[in-house]
Amino acid sequence: MPPRVYIPVTVHDESERPRSPRGLGAVVRAGLISEDDGPPEWREKIFACWWYRWSSFAYCVAGGLLVIRPDPMYRHARPCCFLFPFRSMGALIFLNGLLSYMADTHTFGRPSAWRAADSYVATFNTLLQFVLVVLQLIGPMSFPRDMVTVFTASLLIAIGCKRRAVAAFKRRDRDAYLVWHALWHVVLPAGAVAGQLLLEP
Repeated sequence: MPPRVYIPVTVHDESERPRSPRGLGAVVRAGLISEDDGPPEWREKIFACWWYRWSSFAYCVAGGLLVIRPDPMYRHARPCCFLFPFRSMGALIFLNGLLSYMADTHTFGRPSAWRAADSYVATFNTLLQFVLVVLQLIGPMSFPRDMVTVFTASLLIAIGCKRRAVAAFKRRDRDAYLVWHALWHVVLPAGAVAGQLLLEP
């Protein structure tokens, strides 16, 4: 008699196994961005709130200042980090302001490539700010203490605002979302501008 062959009645799909979040998925899990495009019915209120619409351009102010006035930053990055791309970082922050407006205002509530672009650039820019703080703490950079205090405080407060904005978005609290998301747009650029102005030209 030939040997019996047992055929499994279920097939385990490897794709169903939980995986560690990567890319924007990790940022979603951290509570720093939302997973959907937002309720289309919020668009009327968003366009009525001038302070929310224009908050995105705070990044353009901070980035533009760094593009036209990078020398004080380079001076405090010497001798170890003189190749740090401050001017390029400023240009990317300026671009982030434009992407933020397109994603968070112009195309809010609709599927859009602007949202993904804004999320990737904003995540990269925010990580760069943490890199600056770490380089200051471990020694290669030598920024004044008052500048570092202002900038680091604004960075941490901005992250807190962003998490609150995402939480409000998830529970569909429109008014809270607009306030916290606008603060996320403004607090970090304001701290960056204040920090740059504290440096001697």
